[in-house]
Amino acid sequence: MSRTWLVNVHSCLLKGAVNAASRTRAARTFRPRVEGLEERWCPAVTYFQWKAAASGNWSVNANWNQSFDDVNWIPASRFPNISGVNGDIAQFDGTGTGQCTVDRNISIQQLKITDGGNGNDQIVLGNSGGQNPTYFSLQGLLNWTADGVQINFSGGNTLLSNGGNIRSFKFTGAKGTFNIVSSGPGSSGTVWNTTANSTTNSKILVSGQTFDLQGTGKITSTYGADDVEVDPGGTLKFDQGNNVTVADLFDNGGDGAGYIVTTYDSTTGQGGVVTTGATTFNVTNNMPILNAGSVTVDTGKLTFNNSVPGNTSGVSYYQPSTNVQASTTILHNGQLGATKGFKQDGGKFNVGTGGARLQAGASVLADFEGGSINFPTGTDYETLTITQGILKIISTTVNMKLNGQNATAGNNDAIVCTAGSITIGSSSVLNITVNNALKSGLRWTMLITTLGINDIAGGFGTITPVNKFSASIANGPGETDYNLTSN
Repeated sequence: MSRTWLVNVHSCLLKGAVNAASRTRAARTFRPRVEGLEERWCPAVTYFQWKAAASGNWSVNANWNQSFDDVNWIPASRFPNISGVNGDIAQFDGTGTGQCTVDRNISIQQLKITDGGNGNDQIVLGNSGGQNPTYFSLQGLLNWTADGVQINFSGGNTLLSNGGNIRSFKFTGAKGTFNIVSSGPGSSGTVWNTTANSTTNSKILVSGQTFDLQGTGKITSTYGADDVEVDPGGTLKFDQGNNVTVADLFDNGGDGAGYIVTTYDSTTGQGGVVTTGATTFNVTNNMPILNAGSVTVDTGKLTFNNSVPGNTSGVSYYQPSTNVQASTTILHNGQLGATKGFKQDGGKFNVGTGGARLQAGASVLADFEGGSINFPTGTDYETLTITQGILKIISTTVNMKLNGQNATAGNNDAIVCTAGSITIGSSSVLNITVNNALKSGLRWTMLITTLGINDIAGGFGTITPVNKFSASIANGPGETDYNLTSN
């Protein structure tokens, strides 16, 4: 019994010791401490300054200064070739007067030029040499504050713009490509804004963003073919501002071969775009256009001169039949000029709100050989005015509308030719949309020539809706009218 008593005493003493220890641990105070983590850093923009006094290669570190704040410069430990928002900014500010040769493909965040070339090549886009050389490219956002930037292309080189602002340039050497390709960080396009003239022996390719023309200088190209090409995804924008007149903005250098072209991709259903700002201005291009994409004239006047090369009847504006989606859109009283003639073999000619004006040269054709002429829907009755030239509507569908209850002026769409005759082919179709119920016995004047009497020939082979209208040609005071009378 004494043994059992001793065991119980031992058990109680042991339990008390454990509880005491627990209470002691619970009473301890927590002390926070700072624990070191692994080192981390955020990459920053690195600035590079061309400093070479003699000609040298881009890829030579010793030709550059380097800075992390664009103020304090040290000899470069590498050459600029990092792109992206935190990439490299390479600048030519006159510190180095030696010519820089791009001796490999270079892609950077920004190419900054604050000092013009003074008639000398500042940058040469080089090649690998040999029988089949590799031609190097230079890509980045362009920030040029100086006029007269001079870049030499050694052959099939490409200068790629990711956006930014440029001034006058001179692209010399063999025929390369200046490619307005895609928008870089903080950029919606590449802006050209200068009163000074630019010259290029290289093609201007607008393939992935907007080339925004805000300058009033001239761009003379001696590339000698499709000097300016606007591909799907690209936009060439004439954006010179209010009440501005610019003569010969794009000039083909008198070679007779250069032209502007918009292309079309049948797979994506997209085409290159030529457009204007919503301003009143007058821009003349001493270069014709082949439109397989779309051209929009908004308020202003956009004119093309000379003849598109090839089998296009020598016109200044040609819209081919190969692309049924091609369209020429004239909005808000805009005017399209084609001094050596306009020809549409396919696609659409859309008359927008405010009407449209088409000016061909004196005694030349505004020739619709296919596709369609479309007026806006609804009760917005508009007028397409041919201000100069002879109008032909052959194998073309014309979509117009009228007020079925009122035939007075302003209650129907109209086509007016002010200085030439009108010829309508029997294979053409006139589709009429009737707003309101059609009242019989009313007569609407749909086409007018104010050249004189007996100056409308032929007629539409089909008029829809069928059996609702009778067509007639009548002479008015000094004009000839094509009329529809409701049955």
